[in-house]
Amino acid sequence: MPNGFVGVKPRVSGNAIFAKSQTNVTNVTCHYYLNDETDPIEALHSFRDLGQLQIGLPIMVERVFFDSFDWRLYQDGGMLVQEQEHGRTRSKWLRLTDNQLMGMLMAKVPRFPRDLPEGPMRQRLVPLLEMRALLPLVKMKSQVYRAAVLDKQLKTVLRLSVELGCVHGNGNSITGTLPPRFNLEPVKGYIKPVLKAQTVLEHVLRLEPAVPLLDEALSIIGRRAGDYTGKIKVDLSPELPAGEAVRRILLNLLETLERNLEGARADYDSEFLHDFRVAVRRTRSLFSQVKGVLPADALNRFRPGFKWLGQITGSTRDLDVYLLKLPVYREALPNSMQDDLDPLKDYLERHQKIEQRQLAKLLDSARFKHLCHDWRMFLEKDLDYLSWSDKASKPILNIANRQIWKTYKQVLREGEAINVNSAAEALHELRITCKKLRYLMEFFQTLYPEGKIRALIKALKLLQDNLGDFQDLEVQADALRGFGHQMKSDEADLPGEVFMAMGVLIDNLHQGQQAERQKFADRFASFARPKNRKLCSELFNLRGR
Repeated sequence: MPNGFVGVKPRVSGNAIFAKSQTNVTNVTCHYYLNDETDPIEALHSFRDLGQLQIGLPIMVERVFFDSFDWRLYQDGGMLVQEQEHGRTRSKWLRLTDNQLMGMLMAKVPRFPRDLPEGPMRQRLVPLLEMRALLPLVKMKSQVYRAAVLDKQLKTVLRLSVELGCVHGNGNSITGTLPPRFNLEPVKGYIKPVLKAQTVLEHVLRLEPAVPLLDEALSIIGRRAGDYTGKIKVDLSPELPAGEAVRRILLNLLETLERNLEGARADYDSEFLHDFRVAVRRTRSLFSQVKGVLPADALNRFRPGFKWLGQITGSTRDLDVYLLKLPVYREALPNSMQDDLDPLKDYLERHQKIEQRQLAKLLDSARFKHLCHDWRMFLEKDLDYLSWSDKASKPILNIANRQIWKTYKQVLREGEAINVNSAAEALHELRITCKKLRYLMEFFQTLYPEGKIRALIKALKLLQDNLGDFQDLEVQADALRGFGHQMKSDEADLPGEVFMAMGVLIDNLHQGQQAERQKFADRFASFARPKNRKLCSELFNLRGR
C-alpha cells in the first residue's frame, strides 16, 4: 500500500447506485462543486463501493496561474499553472477545454518563453507569446484530500480529490475563499469506474459541475479571462449623437492607456509601452479626424499633453524595437559575422535602460497624473451640448461616413499619383493617410456590417504593412548609422568587425526597402480593386446612395 494512504476495504454494493450516468465520458478530469457543509473525508467515502479506497493525508498545494497581459495562452485555448507541493515545483501547460496536459516543466515559470529549456514546450510557446512576458494572474492555496480507487489486482482505476482553497493577494493575505471542489480524474483504460463515480456525484450526491478553477479564482479578484485587448471596439448606434460617440471612444482609449501604465513604467515587456503609445496616437488622431465635435477649448487644453506623451515615449519605444529586431538582424548575417553584433546588443540594452528609467520618472510626474485625472474628469462629465458645437449633436453615422469617405478618396488620389519615379516621401505621406483611414474604420466599425468592415480593414492592413515596412527599413538603416557613430564615440577600442557587420546590415536593409518598393504597385492595386471601391461606396458614400 502506498505510503501516506489509509486503506478502506470495499463493501458489497447495490446495483442501483451504478446506473449509467448520462454525462459524456472522456479521459479528462471532471470538476464538481461540493456542499460547504460536507466533510471531505466523508465525501471520499461515498465511493467505497467502487473498489478498495486509499485516502491520503491532506496536503497543501499552492498554484499560480500565468498568461501574457493580452491573454495569448487563453485565446489559444490553454492555461499555464505553476504548482508547488511538498517543496517541489512544476509548471503545467493545460488545454482549457479538457485539462489535457500539453507540456510540463519541473521548475518555475520563467518570465519569457524564450527562457524555457529546449524542447516541444518552448518550440510551441515562443511563437505564440513572441515578445510578451508571462505574468502571474492569480495565486491560490488549497488543502487537498486525495484518494485512489484500486481494483482486485490493486491497480489504480480512478483518482479522486477534494479541494478547499483560498485566493491570495499581495503579502500572502487571503482575498477570498473558493467553493469546495470535488475532482474526478479518470485513469486511461478504465471507463466503468468513471461511469460509476459520475453516477454517485450527479445522482446520489447531486453535485453540480464546476466552472474552471482559473475562472473561479479570477472572479474573486474582480477579473475575467480575456478582459484586456489592445484592439478597439466600442459599441455605437447610428443615431447616437457624435459627441457621445466620440466621448465613448476616447474613454476606451484612456482605459487602455491606464491599463498599460504599470507595465510600461516597470518595463514588464515591450508591448505595454507599445499599446500605451497606440492609445496616445489614436487619441491624437481622433482629435484631428472629427474636427468640430470636441469643444475647441478642450482641444486647446489637452492636445499639448498628448503630444508630450508621444514625445517622451518615443526614444524608449525605438530602442525596444531595435532590441526586438536584433535576432532578425543576426539571422540576416553570415554565421561568421553574427557574434560581431554583440557590442551593438550591449549598446542598445544599456541605452534602453537609461531611457526606461527616465520614462518611468516622467510617468510618475505630477504633469502626467494631472493630465490623466483632468482628461478623465472631462470625459466623464455629463455632455453639455450648449458648450459643444452643433456638430456634436448630429448622428455619428453621418459624420463617420463623411470623414471615412473623404479619407478613403485621399488614399486613392495619393496612391494613384505614385509611380516608379516618385520620391520616397510620397509613399511616406500615403502611409500616414492610410493610418488615418485605418483608425477611422476601427473607431466606427460597429456602425457597419461586421463582415464588410473587417474585410476592408484587412485589405487596408496589407497595404499598410507594405508602406510601413518601406518606411521602417529606411529608418532602421539611418538609426544603425547613428548607433555606429555613437558607439565609436563612446568606445574607441571596439573591434572593426562590429562596424563591418553593421555595414552589411545597412546594405541588407536598403535592399529590403527596394524590395518593398517593388511590391507597392501590386499591393495598392489590390486595395483599390473594383470590389473594394464598390464596398467603400456602399458603406460610406452618402451621395452615391
